[in-house]
Amino acid sequence: MKKKPYATVRALERGLDLMVALSKIGRAKAAELAQATNLDRTTVYRILETLRRKGYVSFSEDDRTFRLTIAVRQLSEGFTDLDYTCSIVAPELNHFLERVMWPSDFASFEMGSMLIRETTHRLSPFSIHRSMIGKTRPLTRSALGKAVLCAASDTERNLMLNLAVETDQPDADYAKNAAYIDTIRADFSKRGYAWSVDGTETGISAIALPIRSKSYVIGAINIIFFTKTMKPEEAAKQYLKDLRSAANAIENRLSTKN
Repeated sequence: MKKKPYATVRALERGLDLMVALSKIGRAKAAELAQATNLDRTTVYRILETLRRKGYVSFSEDDRTFRLTIAVRQLSEGFTDLDYTCSIVAPELNHFLERVMWPSDFASFEMGSMLIRETTHRLSPFSIHRSMIGKTRPLTRSALGKAVLCAASDTERNLMLNLAVETDQPDADYAKNAAYIDTIRADFSKRGYAWSVDGTETGISAIALPIRSKSYVIGAINIIFFTKTMKPEEAAKQYLKDLRSAANAIENRLSTKN
């Protein structure tokens, strides 16, 4: 007997219609979106509020308009591009571990924080954590997050910070502090790397560098070490050259993607 097709989820269809409309218009008020999608305004407001809470739409109080966030790009590019990127990052981090025995991570921005996608924690003799893939790190207080923020364009950085605020991340107050972000950027420009001391976990420090593509920042790689063992400046003196070589190797391989 032939199975009957499953019923569609009408609310999801409407939500997707709204996102398509927003992607075409750019910024729009609820009334404009209701007209563009032939949905009543109450339904539009309910769907937009749901999308806003999930981080896919932001709302401006100034002109009462809605717009898509950077999270939408991750839906369209995230899996394919990051899957390809991770296939390149993983062996490079393993090679890096042969020279520097401290653990390293590769993380990318996702929904207001940094998501660890590759790591050498399970292989490093100095790691106290074995399961790190899928863990998050704060955007504004981790070396990984700082590296990405400093390498991003103004538009991309503002979107990341706004999403950290809108999704109520633990470091949302830092993300709203323009002076703090300027200090991070100035420090990165001076040192040539990002760093953190007890920023994500007591007793743990890190230095990090961004991973860039031709058009945007992809993520960042770091070195993790015990705070009592050395300061970020000492870690940079010993390992920054090797970390930069690893970052360059990853970027060079990514640039050859057809």
